[in-house]
Amino acid sequence: SNLSIHIDYRPETDYVGASCVLCQLPQQKIARLYSYLLGQNAKMPRASFHVEDGYVALSTARVKSADFHEDTGFRLLKNYIEWCHRYSEVLINRYYCIPADIGE
Repeated sequence: SNLSIHIDYRPETDYVGASCVLCQLPQQKIARLYSYLLGQNAKMPRASFHVEDGYVALSTARVKSADFHEDTGFRLLKNYIEWCHRYSEVLINRYYCIPADIGE
């Protein structure tokens, strides 16, 4: 899948975070999807799902830029990219979500 990951740095707060649109909401069985997303959010301290404008996205927890070192930052982003691809596939294949086509 072709996913866009947006990395956000806020100098006024000195925090770094990332977000990725994974897919569009399905046309059917949406309650089952919401139940899954809420259950996953309860298990994931460093990331969370949210729904906005008909799309499902996964965002990281904000990290102080001082704690974002080259080695740890690389590992965090690598893991996050893997989560984005894995969850995109799960949402599309198991929960009837539609591949994201956000025109970017």
